[in-house]
Amino acid sequence: APCAHTCPASMNIPVMMREIYEGKFDDAAFTIHNGLVIPWTLGYVCPAPCENPCRRKSYDETMKIRMLHRNVAEKSLQENPELLECPPDSGKKVAIIGAGATGMAAAWVLRKRGHAVVLFEKDEKAGGKLRDLPDKKLPKHVLDTEIEFIAKLGVEYRYSQKVDEHRHRLQRHAQTGWQGLRSQGTQAHRHGRRQRQDDGRLGRPLYDQRGSETRQEAFRV
Repeated sequence: APCAHTCPASMNIPVMMREIYEGKFDDAAFTIHNGLVIPWTLGYVCPAPCENPCRRKSYDETMKIRMLHRNVAEKSLQENPELLECPPDSGKKVAIIGAGATGMAAAWVLRKRGHAVVLFEKDEKAGGKLRDLPDKKLPKHVLDTEIEFIAKLGVEYRYSQKVDEHRHRLQRHAQTGWQGLRSQGTQAHRHGRRQRQDDGRLGRPLYDQRGSETRQEAFRV
């Protein structure tokens, strides 16, 4: 479908739309979270390139994909606790430096593999550049709710931790069983996840997670 081809996150939009149409909102929630880490936020800041090529507009008007996606994402955070289920503990621990969009996405993926994850963030709150967006573009309670949702997954946030000042402490963690992740830059969500899987090999020393270059749509990593 044209909508799926133009989605930077490669979300399965036709399946999501069909599930919403059939009233299968739990299934739609799974479809959304299966491809995106902070989908409610995405429902606000995404420029919705999927809507322009929508074939429906040849009959009347394009489908409001972003709005439907946003509504299901909001509902899922309140009514779908099964999305927080994780596999048994793998015994591996990962430290990620930077609790911006890239770091949180990496934390979600790793936690879903059963690894213990700690996010080190130099600021007092997570979110990175997304937190700089005005409320009319992204209400802060939306971002905060999704940050808390990731925390409920079992991800630990450590705020006001500037790594340059505490690198020796992190290296000690590495010597006592912590393993590292290296994530580079900001790409589209699907590509970014693949990059983390390829480059973020467990068992390597601790690396910086360079999420500080995120932009308005950075959460798609």
